[in-house]
Amino acid sequence: MHVSGIGHFHVGLDDSELSAGYDHSVVWRLLAFALPYKKLLATTLLSLIIYSGTVVGIPWIIQSAIDDHIGSANSGNVAFPIIVFFSVTSTQYLFHYLHLRSLAIITQKVLYKLRLKTFSHIQSLSLSFFDTNPTGKIMSRIQNDIQQLQEFLSILILSFADLLSLVGITVAMILMHTQLALTTVTIIPFLFIAVYVWQKYARPEFLAVRYKLATLNSELQENISGIRLIQSVNRQKANIEHFSQTNNDYLSSTLRTSKISNVLLPIVEMLTAVGLSLVVVFGAQMIAGGDLTTGILIAFVLYIQRFFDPIRNLTMHYTQLQRAMASGSRVFSLLDQKPAVADRPSPVVIKQLIGTIEYKNVSFEYKENIPVLNNINFVINPGENIALVGPTGAGKTTIIKLLLRFYDVTNGGIFVDQYNVKELSRSSYTANIGLVPQDPHIFSGTILDNIRYNTPDISLKRIKEITKLLGADQFIEQLPNGYLSAVGERGTELSAGYRQLLSFTRAVVKNPKILVLDEATSYVDTPTEILIQQALGILLKSRTSIIIAHRLSTVRHAHRILVVDQGKIVAEGTHDQLMLKSNLYRQLCDVGLDNI
Repeated sequence: MHVSGIGHFHVGLDDSELSAGYDHSVVWRLLAFALPYKKLLATTLLSLIIYSGTVVGIPWIIQSAIDDHIGSANSGNVAFPIIVFFSVTSTQYLFHYLHLRSLAIITQKVLYKLRLKTFSHIQSLSLSFFDTNPTGKIMSRIQNDIQQLQEFLSILILSFADLLSLVGITVAMILMHTQLALTTVTIIPFLFIAVYVWQKYARPEFLAVRYKLATLNSELQENISGIRLIQSVNRQKANIEHFSQTNNDYLSSTLRTSKISNVLLPIVEMLTAVGLSLVVVFGAQMIAGGDLTTGILIAFVLYIQRFFDPIRNLTMHYTQLQRAMASGSRVFSLLDQKPAVADRPSPVVIKQLIGTIEYKNVSFEYKENIPVLNNINFVINPGENIALVGPTGAGKTTIIKLLLRFYDVTNGGIFVDQYNVKELSRSSYTANIGLVPQDPHIFSGTILDNIRYNTPDISLKRIKEITKLLGADQFIEQLPNGYLSAVGERGTELSAGYRQLLSFTRAVVKNPKILVLDEATSYVDTPTEILIQQALGILLKSRTSIIIAHRLSTVRHAHRILVVDQGKIVAEGTHDQLMLKSNLYRQLCDVGLDNI
């Protein structure tokens, strides 16, 4: 039966549940990636503290120079304040450089670790995860969202510097002249109100732009990977129109976030101007009344500019934080995905299988309450060759997927050498199984790279023996560089039949005790199939094998044939036995197994 959707195993990356607002868990998890670099962090923080101290100190030095030297009886003695000023500014430059340099190194190291961890994590996820999540969406989280986090760590540390400067400047102004300082800070509540109102509108928009970028990447990936079909059916124009609409949605969302981002900074600039005006107006009155010196007024003007610089920076950082927080939530949401199929604690590690397979009352559902397999029971003895046949959608490939533990059974159990496969270490178990799928995946690189993909230590001599046995040596040796010939992305330099032969070779070099062939000869021509059939006669003698076949020539030679229909085994026997007792099998043979 055909089942659309995999709701029972849904492990989708749901963007609707993610928040673009501040989330302390995201911050702490990101900082955990930076903690191993304690020396660099210490250098960054110490440099920031010294740099912030110079920011606070320079206006005070200028005030002292004006009031104590230029405007006093010691007006001729200006060498000392000039030396102090240049010493402080030189220190400021040095430590500003140090903290930016060390921060850049930490950031890149964190991104490196995060990419590696994310890539490693997706290798462990079950097939059901990839069934429910488009490749483009996953790619967007690994590439775009992690890259967006480059801002995140910088924002946190630079915001800390800005807060230090803000506190230092506030304390300096209060110590220098309390009344004028209090006049200045009266505008801060208005700034907090503006930020509060602004972020209510900004939060959903920043999250939306990340979601629409993922959608754009997903559609781009689908069109590139499916370009052959697209061009063969002449669908380019329709796809361009659809992509244009998706691209336009992303553009509109990006422009909205840009518009929202640009609202806040002018507000800060306006409040800065108001604060500066208050200082100048009230300061001038105080100077006229003898309550304020010229040096203090000039220092306050400088402090006002420096006071609002951290606020302006924090405002800009907040808009960046919105984007980065959305990306952080998305990345850690991916890392929080759990494999649907995983090893139990202390699994059984096996070195060599005997090859007995037993399905006991196996039932399975992709989508809850919609059974795909119903009470499957059969035994395969070591070295036995079993074929599965049946109409399209009968459940043949699902039977194989459960054996390979791409999914776990819903009810019942699958036993290999008396072990429930759930008890076995997946890595040791799958090392004993070779799979040749109908649509083989060929990796970029050479012929030799693909054959050695999971067996890097196998000798070239042994590889040549196997390729000769399978008849693959003929086409390989005709290539310009033989086994070192490049295959192109996804094997585009090779014909479909050659890709299948290469996949066959890759499975056999593992010397697996169980061999699974999922319509493995569907793409090879008749002469090549004859060679493979002859080779199988030798290769399968000491191996347990399960073959899903659409060619009668492959089915006919199986020790037993299991007929599958609507998720059940409805008949079993040899070809001759089934021709006598199974109406469905005879019908399949009459229409030609190639057509099922």
